[in-house]
Amino acid sequence: MKEILEKRGRFNCEENSYKERHHILPKSKGGDNSTENLIDLYGREHFIAHKLLAKENPSDK
Repeated sequence: MKEILEKRGRFNCEENSYKERHHILPKSKGGDNSTENLIDLYGREHFIAHKLLAKENPSDK
């Protein structure tokens, strides 16, 4: 995941912008808090990730 983000770009985010931890495999789908399942995303990237997750899983609350 980290390699993909670096290769494809960071959604026009400033390099020194605020970052948030994101679960690669959501906890609701069986993911955990291990370092292998967490990635630092910029705020905009994190928003987009959750927007896409909600779109792909409309029945999740």
